[in-house]
Amino acid sequence: MDAREKRFIELIKTEVQLKIPVYQRTYDWKKEQCKQLFDDIIRLIKNEKLVSHFIGSIVYIEKGLYHLGSVNEFLIVDGQQRITTLMLIFAAIEESAIKSGNKQFAEQVRKECLINEFAKPNEATKLILSKPDNEVFQKIMNHDNVGKRTNLTNNYEYIKNLLSVINTEFTLEEIYQTIKNKIIVVSIALDRNKDNAQLIFESLNATGVDLTSGDLIRNFLLMNLEDSFQNEVYNNYWYPLQQSLRNNLTWFFLDYIYMKKGTTTNIKEKDVYKEFKNYFFENFNHEKIKEVVSDLLKYSKYWLNIFNATDEDQLVQSSLKRLKKVESDTYYPFLLSVYNEFKEGRLDSEEFCEILIIIESFILRRSICHVPTNSLNAIFRPLFNSLDYRNLKNSLIDALKGGLYNRRWPNDLEFKQALINGNLYYHEFCRLTLEQLEKFNNKEPVITDGLTREHIMPRASDDPENLSTNWKEMLGDNWKEVYENWLHTLGNLTLTGYNSEYSDSDFEIKKNIKNGFKESRLKLNQEIAKEAVWNENTIKSRAERLANIAIQIWKY
Repeated sequence: MDAREKRFIELIKTEVQLKIPVYQRTYDWKKEQCKQLFDDIIRLIKNEKLVSHFIGSIVYIEKGLYHLGSVNEFLIVDGQQRITTLMLIFAAIEESAIKSGNKQFAEQVRKECLINEFAKPNEATKLILSKPDNEVFQKIMNHDNVGKRTNLTNNYEYIKNLLSVINTEFTLEEIYQTIKNKIIVVSIALDRNKDNAQLIFESLNATGVDLTSGDLIRNFLLMNLEDSFQNEVYNNYWYPLQQSLRNNLTWFFLDYIYMKKGTTTNIKEKDVYKEFKNYFFENFNHEKIKEVVSDLLKYSKYWLNIFNATDEDQLVQSSLKRLKKVESDTYYPFLLSVYNEFKEGRLDSEEFCEILIIIESFILRRSICHVPTNSLNAIFRPLFNSLDYRNLKNSLIDALKGGLYNRRWPNDLEFKQALINGNLYYHEFCRLTLEQLEKFNNKEPVITDGLTREHIMPRASDDPENLSTNWKEMLGDNWKEVYENWLHTLGNLTLTGYNSEYSDSDFEIKKNIKNGFKESRLKLNQEIAKEAVWNENTIKSRAERLANIAIQIWKY
């Protein structure tokens, strides 16, 4: 390692090309970081007593031996954000000089900071960004029309605005000379054969914009690979994975680690990288990188299918959409393993869908019966490794039925009683329950989008005294007790698109008005319309019948 303090301009003034390797993150400084750097430059301009300003370390690996007539190539390990932003500032100064007619000064900036004047075309630019950014960056450097808004273009426009403001007080030449003479970095040149670039990178990742777990894992996997192999791994495996997962990269890695390790211990977001490294060193080495990234890419596709509820198989996609409605991600690590069994051909689509319904039943029954949800992670994460792979469905049922107390799968009796007597209206699965009851044994598609929950015996502004005289008479002498006991229960709830029209109307009006229960296309409402009265017995009878259907939908 050769570490030296030097002016930033000294790093780029010779025939040199700084390259951001494929394993590095994209340029992600925002306006706040750009402004901070620009404010530092302004302070240097305004205060002549400030002889320098240190902006951090630039860590790089010299790719090969430099010889006369060639461009020296540096692979940037750390400092990409600062380097790129300074290059945007130089380009903004050049563009401003051109517009003001100072072409000689503009040419000076270009030759000293932006290009290698006598190099081959592919070595002409002093900075090459990674794949997602480089096309836009080179257009900015050449002042071409980019044609789209990106983080790079946003920052460049912002920098030009900042420059135009300070240019009213100081000349472009003064601003440029200040940056040239006073911006200081510590230049750290690494020897690929002697220095551990990964450890140095990690130790320096304490300033600027924090790297995500995905950034750190990418760097860990790719940094020490030979160039051609590094590009192959990045282009064929990592880049497709990164582009498809985008902001979900860290959550995927969390579920992947839980799946692989089967641990019940919660992993904090900040520890994902450390846990992945531990898993890697326990099972692999860098000679097996392709095996690792191939596995990551495969499971990332499964993860996205689960997350987006999509699959080429329509039956599977329909089941995934149903499961997604329970709005839980606790089962992801388990389902990733099951998904692999399906995609590898060891489970057919029917068996796979049955397992999806089992997971849905397990989560929904527990929730309806108010079994604490904080044990779900501990149940699902190690679950796959405890099953008989030759008979996944039945061994899964046996394993879930074997749970006690907070790990239990409520049986039919417990589930039925909770559905009949519980406050379903305010439950997170109220709508899902009513939707599935409506769809039960219905071969025709039922579209429930836009429908809302409806109380048949009305809420009456949450006060039984507000019930109409007709409602009180229909409910009987104990109308207040009926209201308080059964208002929000399954037997008194349905779905409708005409909630406001029904309002607190009498039962006969709800049945017979235009678009009332009698005219509804929903089976739930057609059955309500057959009732002559709506009272405690009607509600209890309907709840009993619907609960028996729910037991068939979410089997035990």
